[in-house]
This record gives sequence, structure tokens and C-alpha cells, in this order.
Amino acid sequence: MGVPPQWAQLYHSPYGGVHEHAAVVASPYPVSWNVQQTDEGIRGGISWPNIDLVFDLADWGSLSETPGTKIQLMRLKPG
Repeated sequence: MGVPPQWAQLYHSPYGGVHEHAAVVASPYPVSWNVQQTDEGIRGGISWPNIDLVFDLADWGSLSETPGTKIQLMRLKPG
């Protein structure tokens, strides 16, 4: 079973530019992200390179409580 053509070569990209609250959508434009991974999994998040914007759930949602919660870019909170 292959990947349908409409989903081939799509990348996670901020919609409308890189800024706080930007929605993260699928786009054909390739981008790079910083991923902080340890042996236990991703720790510290997924961020846009060289700035303090990270993946977050829209409206402070929870994937386990709200299926389909949108992902957006938010400022990294220290600590």
C-alpha cells in the first residue's frame, strides 16, 4: 500500500509565515525543524530553527482529550 499522490512530498510548515499562533499545516515546500530527541523520545520540543517558536497544541488542547486538535507555533516558555 503506497502513499496517495495528494499526500506525497508534504511537509509541516507554518501557514502565513513564521510567527506566534501560526497554524502548522501540510505544504509541498520543504522546511527544516530542530527536534530535541533523547533515548526516552522527544524532549524539549520541536522548534523553528534559531528562534523561540515551538510546536504546541492550539487552545492548550490535549491530543488524548481532543482528537483533531490543531498544531500551532507558540513562544517557548522558559523552565
